[in-house]
Amino acid sequence: MRIAVIGGGIAGLSASYELLKAGQEVHLFERSNFLGGQVVTIPLYGTPIELAYHHLFTSDVVMQELMAELGIIDKLEWYPSKVGWFKGGKIYPFVTPMDLLRFKPLRLWNRLRLGLVVLFLQRYKNWKALEKTTATLWMRKWAGDNAYEQVWRPLLKGKFGTRHEDISMAWLWGKIHLRTTSRSSINKEVLGYPTGSFKIIVDALEKAIRDMGGHIHLGASIEKIEARTSPSGELTAVGIRTGEGLQEFEKIISTIPSNRFLDIAPPVGKAYEEKLRSGRYQGALVMLMTLHNKLSDYYWLNIGEEGFPFVGLIEHTNLVPKEWYGGKHVLYISNYLSTEDYYWQLGKEELLEAYIPFLQRVNPEFERSWIDSYQVFREAAAQPIVPPNYSQRIPEMQTPVKNLILANTTQIYPQDRGTNYSVDLGRKAARLALES
Repeated sequence: MRIAVIGGGIAGLSASYELLKAGQEVHLFERSNFLGGQVVTIPLYGTPIELAYHHLFTSDVVMQELMAELGIIDKLEWYPSKVGWFKGGKIYPFVTPMDLLRFKPLRLWNRLRLGLVVLFLQRYKNWKALEKTTATLWMRKWAGDNAYEQVWRPLLKGKFGTRHEDISMAWLWGKIHLRTTSRSSINKEVLGYPTGSFKIIVDALEKAIRDMGGHIHLGASIEKIEARTSPSGELTAVGIRTGEGLQEFEKIISTIPSNRFLDIAPPVGKAYEEKLRSGRYQGALVMLMTLHNKLSDYYWLNIGEEGFPFVGLIEHTNLVPKEWYGGKHVLYISNYLSTEDYYWQLGKEELLEAYIPFLQRVNPEFERSWIDSYQVFREAAAQPIVPPNYSQRIPEMQTPVKNLILANTTQIYPQDRGTNYSVDLGRKAARLALES
């Protein structure tokens, strides 16, 4: 079959790779001039690095299988990770049971109660029973108001902004389940990162696709997915239209966000369109900064304070060697917000000015002179918003249009989006194209 794949992120690359292994003719279309999607990298002191932070959990077995198949699993290293919590002007370690017992923003009984709730969720399997209620209501009931206000509300608000009270408990269950499965013991978390960055995965997929005869079209903007009505009255996708005209295909897989898919898709019917329109996103705003000095001792520092213009500080070189980046310390300043938010509208320099006073609150010794360089990355469709009963809103991969398949991050559930699940999504889309 002659198959088109729209979108050159991890899902699109994975789908193309699987289809080519099955002997199909594949054309991959990416509107940017690079592959990888949200795993875009830049060179930093001679070493590629992601513009937005990435790592793997030990439970990310699909990605590990792919890396092994591509012959690059030896590049994946596992590093001990330290997680902290900034609250009340102080950084608290936040990994072990003893850390929780020492977490003074919570009253002692609530520390114990929170620990029991997390332990329960680690072992609980029936996420569908949790998706009917919000994380806010569930956590207030079982972890208590004190734990919700001090721990869960800052996390949810940081991720989902004004929609934080509408998020399904199944989503939070997935986050807790995923994070705790990457612990080698009760007191230690390890995370994976490829030597050479995630770029080596993108490059290996690109090489494999080209070596198998796949066609990669960069800078290719899709104007329309064309469909025709068959004699039986069934609407069938027949090709894609670009600036170069119509190209016909027997199957089409789209891996782009739902709102962009709607712009180019043929009529998909009212019910399916409603599912697509209900798939809304929070944008990711990430500043990548290199520093002459270390900001903290933690890889992942959650910000539990109200009023901060960011929700997390991910100090990459507290996980991997700083020598990779000329001895500089690499810091990601992370935020999730609406694209209409004030901070989303700020330019690079204005954003830095807004951040500096808050970085000084985290570390009073921080000075502007510490900054070596900084870049800003924005992705409007980064985090799908996941309300209760979200499973009923997920658009099916097989669209109502015959031979047209959709595979994007709104369909990753109850797990949170990530490269591991994007590989799995691409594989599922390829199997569906081959079977249908």
